[in-house]
Parts: sequence; C-alpha cells; structure tokens
Amino acid sequence: MIMWGFFFAYTFASNSNKVITVKNLGTVLGGLSFVGVVVLFILQFSNTQSIENNQEAIDQVEESDSLDELKPRSGVVAYINTDSLMNNYTAAVNYRDELNADQVKYESQLAAAQKKLVNDYESYKAKAQTMSSFELQQRDRELQNRQQDLAKMERDLSQKLGAKEMELTKKINDELVTFLENYSKTHSYEVILSDNQMGAILWGSKSVDITKDVIDGMNATVITSTPEKD
Repeated sequence: MIMWGFFFAYTFASNSNKVITVKNLGTVLGGLSFVGVVVLFILQFSNTQSIENNQEAIDQVEESDSLDELKPRSGVVAYINTDSLMNNYTAAVNYRDELNADQVKYESQLAAAQKKLVNDYESYKAKAQTMSSFELQQRDRELQNRQQDLAKMERDLSQKLGAKEMELTKKINDELVTFLENYSKTHSYEVILSDNQMGAILWGSKSVDITKDVIDGMNATVITSTPEKD
C-alpha cells in the first residue's frame, strides 16, 4: 500500500509538471487513503470468497467420503466377517444342517444303547438273589464289557462327527478361496483378511468390508451350479 502511494504521488507530480505544495500534498494523500481503503476491501472480499470456496470443496469431499464409506471399494486390503459368512452362505448353512442331523442320529444311537444297558442292569439286580455265584460273575463281566463298549461307541461317534465337521469346514474354505481368487482379480485386492467375533481385526472401515458382496457372489454361484431337478 505504501509503495502504491508513492507510485500515485510520483505519477501525479510528473503529469502536472508542478512542484507539489503542502496544500496539494494533503489533497493527494486524501485521495490515496480512499484508494487504499478500496483496495483493502477488494482484497478482504477476495480472501473471504476463497475461504468459502475452500470450505465448500472440503464439505463436498467429506460428504463423498461419507457415502463411499457404505460401499465396498477396490484397494490393497479387504476383510470378510466369517461369522456372517457362515450364517448367510447357503452352502455353509446346508453343511451345518447336515452336520446337526448326523449329531442327532449319533446321539440317538448312543442314548438307545445307554437305555438298554441301564434296563439290563436293573433286570440283573432284580434277579441277583436267585442267581448262582457263577451266573453272577458271568453277568457282572458281561455288563462291564458292555459298559466299556458303550464308552468306545461314544468316542467313535464323537470322532466321526469331528471328522465330518472338519471335512465340511474344508469344503467351505476351499469354496471361499476359489471364489476369492477370481473376485480379487476384478477388485485388485492383494490381501483379504478374516474377521470374526474373536478375530485379530479390532477395527476396519466399512469401505473395505466385502462380506455381503462375497456372500451374494458365492450364493449366486451355488444357485448357478445347482442341477435342475426333474
């Protein structure tokens, strides 16, 4: 502002070809003060407009980020909530129902064997007083052997059920890995993590949560690959 004042004063003096007197200098300075106020107002208005424009741009970016937060987006890392996958992937639900049916069947077989053993033992106690020592020893040995067989049956059924669970879990895992190998090619993911209630991921942005997208895709694959029934 001071430099502009000197410039205007010099230009005014040069054009008039006169020496500036004290009286004329007051007039010049008054004019310069008015010019300075105008320039200052223009600069202030320009800065205000710039700040407002910048704030509008920031608000638009934040609003865009807020909307994008709800959509899965491509990136280097994503994660899947495996609890949700197991509850909503149709094949996983079917596998779980199959496993539960086997468990009910095994428990029914075990309960029937236990009930028969208990009934035979009660019958043995009721007839014990009429049996000879030799018959009592034979009956005791038989019941002990059946009790051991029952314990073995329980272990075998438990192992059989555990093996079936591992088999079905591997099936689901293989289907998931196969799907993700193709899914990652079209979404540019380098790493896809597993998240569940007790998982290692303490927090993750919803923008990299691809659980629903994967479930929908895998369910669509199951529907497509299911043969039509006559």
